[in-house]
Amino acid sequence: MSQHKELVEYRKKVLNAEIWAKKVCTLQMTANKNGTKIWETKYNDGSLMTEYWNSDNLVEKTIKTNPTLTIDDCIDQMAREEADANF
Repeated sequence: MSQHKELVEYRKKVLNAEIWAKKVCTLQMTANKNGTKIWETKYNDGSLMTEYWNSDNLVEKTIKTNPTLTIDDCIDQMAREEADANF
């Protein structure tokens, strides 16, 4: 059973990274003088969702990009953030 310990630990990290990757990293809104707004939501995996709102506060268009980080990159970033938090 101990021969699978490393695989189990890695799978645990992958599962945690998949949850972490879907969480919001930053949120930014830009308002124009004509009443339109652009909401940009960046997620921990590097993907970006941009929503374009008209002056009546209705969503006109939503664009979502693909993640820029792999699952191993997410695991590394999580470890760095955890180390920073414990510092």
